[in-house]
Amino acid sequence: MSLTSMQRRGLALFLFFFMPGLCMASWVTRTPAIRDRLHASTAEMGMVLFGLSLGSMGGILSSGWLTRRLGTRPVIITGMAMVTAAMLIIACGAAL
Repeated sequence: MSLTSMQRRGLALFLFFFMPGLCMASWVTRTPAIRDRLHASTAEMGMVLFGLSLGSMGGILSSGWLTRRLGTRPVIITGMAMVTAAMLIIACGAAL
């Protein structure tokens, strides 16, 4: 059974929202354990979360300009690659 163009776009849109959401949810639920393992204070973890918020806002604010300049596909592919790389770096950092 073949998917129509609209069904493929809907599936892609679902995946492009689901994957970063799943990654962030899995990391955020572990922040107390990560804080304890790193012996970080609550203020230090607050700074980490603040940096995460700043990065998210920077991405949101630049996404329109980047999409107009480069097109949708390169922006999505680069964004997903960056999310994947960030999650791997976070996982390695937590494991160490």
